[in-house]
Amino acid sequence: LLAALGNPIGKQFQDAGLNGAKSPLIARNRSILAHGFKPVSEDDFKQLWNAARALANVDEERLPSFPTLAEDNSDARLKTQGLTRQPPTSSS
Repeated sequence: LLAALGNPIGKQFQDAGLNGAKSPLIARNRSILAHGFKPVSEDDFKQLWNAARALANVDEERLPSFPTLAEDNSDARLKTQGLTRQPPTSSS
């Protein structure tokens, strides 16, 4: 509707391929993150991520980056962050 009314966001939405039967939004709507039970594929995620950034006019370099946790044991993760695990205190 927005594109038909000449709205630039509507045109960008169409140009990003977010409308129609092959839209990655269909996968999103069927995913566990929305209304369904299927996980979103990596390709669909990348399409949606890039389209959302383009619509919002945001460069990925300007987004904040968050630390990631290692997948090994938690003590190693704590050490890399300069922390140590404290033994539980016993209460009397």
